[in-house]
Amino acid sequence: MATRFKHPEIRETDNRLELWDPIERSTMGFSLPDSVTLEPANADAFYFPVDTAVRFETSLIECEGLHDIHVWTGDGEFVAESTNGEPLFLPHDTYLFDLTGPIKTYFQVDGPLQVLSDGGRSSIAFGGETTVTLGIRSFHDNPAGEIVVDDDPYTLLEAIPFLATSLKTLSPERSFPSMRGHPPRLVRRDSTPEEPLTADLEKPDTGIHLEVPPTFRHLYPIAPLAFYLGADVLPASQPRLRTQSQRLHLRSIHEEYDTAVSRLLQHVFFLDCLTRTEGYFQVPLHERQQFELALRHSREGPDELDFAELYDLPIAERVDRYLEVPFSVFEHLLPEWRLTADVQPDAEYLECLPFLVADLATIRCPNPTPVSSVPQTPQPVQDFFRDGSLDHNSLEFVETPRSNSLEQTFIGESNPLDASKATLESFESRFQRTATDREDIEVAVVRNDEEMEGERVAVSESYGSLEETGASVRFLENCTVEELHTLFTSETDFVHYIGHVDGRGLECADGYFDATAHEEYGVGAFILNGCQSYRQGEALIRGGCIGGVVTASAVLNEPAVEIGGTFARLLADGFSLRAATTIATDQRIVGNQYLVIGDGEVRIADRENTTPMLGELELRNDNQFDITIKTFPTNCNDMGCLFTPLLNGVDKRYLSSGVIDTITVTKEDLIPFFDLSSFPVQYQGKLVWSKELLEYL
Repeated sequence: MATRFKHPEIRETDNRLELWDPIERSTMGFSLPDSVTLEPANADAFYFPVDTAVRFETSLIECEGLHDIHVWTGDGEFVAESTNGEPLFLPHDTYLFDLTGPIKTYFQVDGPLQVLSDGGRSSIAFGGETTVTLGIRSFHDNPAGEIVVDDDPYTLLEAIPFLATSLKTLSPERSFPSMRGHPPRLVRRDSTPEEPLTADLEKPDTGIHLEVPPTFRHLYPIAPLAFYLGADVLPASQPRLRTQSQRLHLRSIHEEYDTAVSRLLQHVFFLDCLTRTEGYFQVPLHERQQFELALRHSREGPDELDFAELYDLPIAERVDRYLEVPFSVFEHLLPEWRLTADVQPDAEYLECLPFLVADLATIRCPNPTPVSSVPQTPQPVQDFFRDGSLDHNSLEFVETPRSNSLEQTFIGESNPLDASKATLESFESRFQRTATDREDIEVAVVRNDEEMEGERVAVSESYGSLEETGASVRFLENCTVEELHTLFTSETDFVHYIGHVDGRGLECADGYFDATAHEEYGVGAFILNGCQSYRQGEALIRGGCIGGVVTASAVLNEPAVEIGGTFARLLADGFSLRAATTIATDQRIVGNQYLVIGDGEVRIADRENTTPMLGELELRNDNQFDITIKTFPTNCNDMGCLFTPLLNGVDKRYLSSGVIDTITVTKEDLIPFFDLSSFPVQYQGKLVWSKELLEYL
């Protein structure tokens, strides 16, 4: 199938530069004193890789929000940074600087540089009219070619090392998501098997070898580690890592194989994140400070690591030095891993591996446990179930071991409970779907039962806020079967269905729409907020939808209204399907009835310069507050990205993903933090939004 791809775009309109990434559907904008004329520029002239470049003249650039700004010389030597609104003044020189946000931006200027922040805006002044060259790069990357494999573990063993061809560097900077790229596809050989295994691809030569038994059970978990290390994979009777001076067994009496592989990946990745502070981004990193403290107080391993020396070492020697530090010394400092994937170790699922590797997931191959029934809540007298009169087809679910990751997915024949279910079709839909401009993004809310008007009201404000970014939001009522079929076969980006579901399908004004009776759908993502909508959602995914949220059993109307409303607001705030579902359902005892199927990383919106985050606020006895901040990585702000909470007095950077810290603040510090942007906060046992909390402070 052909891949359709657009480079990110730069447009000038009304004294403003608009950046648009049609693949990630991300936007950024900059205000200018006057209108400018954009001229094409040479993208190869930038020290860092960019996709699109233009040249224009201006004396000032302004942007909404407090952006972190990093400055280098023209040849990539780090100069300085401005974080959390701190001013920065640099004399006349040739500079390259970036602005944090959902699209990677680099500006080249020749002149003085002044960075100021005021009232939640950042401005960069150049001391007069100056020629500015702007280059941008999408955080997204297409698969770097194809690798044809047989349904034979030995050919997969040969193919896995070539996944690392998409790495843009073997330095510690590959811990940044934009330096990893998307691995090549794995394609199962068809009936004409004369294609070469890895045509036009060249695997890295790192001196690192992973030796594993040639079985799918051993090869699937090793794929992300081999990718990140750029390692060769060799057949052996026992799994181990081998370098010129290191022999590390990947199984012991106390540690299972999957766990050992996952820990090794996290071990190297984390220490790469610390070591890279000696490279392009020489920033004060919270985790490095805490690691150095933990190392000094540990009775195991070296007393310190020379990160400047480590940065310049070849990758194999650097890994050897990393492994001198026991994992237990810094395990408590690791960011929560974004994704754990449980994969059925059969040949039919090997084509999913590159997508999991691109997400840097940790992969396991457990034996699922059948679930006898899905828990349900008693029905209050005043409430009703969202099903019709016909019984549903029986569904069998399984449970997999809980992981320590933020999100968990399952790939296999069974139906998982407490995990999303991903498919190859949903992964492929990431690239097969035609990219749309942001003003063409469409959301449709369908309410097919008057008694469920409460949820339509609850979601209208949330989805309506998307219109501020140029999206189109439609509210439909009492759709017919034909109207619902037309909607799901359209290119609408997201559909929120509110209504009854039973064994016949989704209830309509003139009958039931049965998604299993059709084969092709065009909608990007959806939520089917009715009873036991799993089968209907599964059919939509098979027909071409990317991802969706469904229910595993009957749901009561009152909690469904609350979950649907919270989910809509989270989705509009830039959370992925999987993250929004997790947060929305954590507040309700019926939360385990809601499941994600397909690609759970789908987002329909982003908030400029924002990593989705969740706060937990507690009032202390001294009238100060403890705020715990939990971040949720996205495809454009994935594992390895930096995060700075915009709180007064916070002058260090954190590794994003999961709980980053608990910070003690005053009420005076919280007010501008909550006013800057709206995000969910757990406070006094409830989930509220930061701007709503302002009235309590």
